[in-house]
Amino acid sequence: ETLDVAGNCVADEGEGAQAQWVALQGDGKSLLAADARRLQLIKLTDAGYVESVQDLQGHTAAITGLVRSTNGEFAATADAAGEVIRWNLATGEGTRIALGVGYDCWNLSADGRLIVAAHGGNGTIGVWEIESAQLVAEFRLGKGEQASAVAISLDATQVVVATGKFKCVFQVFAVASPKSKPTVTETTLPRLTSLLFRDDGKLDGSVGSVAEVWELAAAPDEFSAGVAIGALTLAGPDRIAVGDPDESGIFVFDAAGRKQAELN
Repeated sequence: ETLDVAGNCVADEGEGAQAQWVALQGDGKSLLAADARRLQLIKLTDAGYVESVQDLQGHTAAITGLVRSTNGEFAATADAAGEVIRWNLATGEGTRIALGVGYDCWNLSADGRLIVAAHGGNGTIGVWEIESAQLVAEFRLGKGEQASAVAISLDATQVVVATGKFKCVFQVFAVASPKSKPTVTETTLPRLTSLLFRDDGKLDGSVGSVAEVWELAAAPDEFSAGVAIGALTLAGPDRIAVGDPDESGIFVFDAAGRKQAELN
């Protein structure tokens, strides 16, 4: 389904199609939808109706995840064989990079030029330029530490890594000085599963039924959504949309945790 947020209604609905992940182009004209076996680029009209559907080929193993660049121009999909394909959301053109098996979490830079990925086995975090497949920087976590989410700052100078078994700990690495010690910041949340830099430089993260919004130089604001958070995205400069897998609903909250809208 594509939803008209302002009108709080469904603009168009597919016929029996299911998607596990979606990414919307910044101008709202294209939608990338994926599940483990299928990847489609859906062109949308200005009113949100489906104009065309194109099957995208490239993965030889099951798709395991999808992320979108902050500028809305690119999305990337990873598969079980350790390959990542960055897709141009306007044209459907794909650029492949082989990272290898074992990278548990990964993310795109704001402009879609770089990819950061954390290896669950050896505790390394790498940053690659996608076009050239060149390793730009590599960091190493401490013994026994494991990343649960990663993100690159808007200017691509810092890599933020969420670690911690019981409470989330941020480790911020400098891309230009990969051997330097990271800046460590503790939060009040348990293990984080997703990180997303907004276009204003703030960092969003989610886990369980609680969401926090961070500025790296300030203390975080916390609120309890009161629902299970299966997915988290932005719904404006000061609103967060939460997908609840238990209730099959989408809930929109303001920064203070007040519910603003509900879509069933």
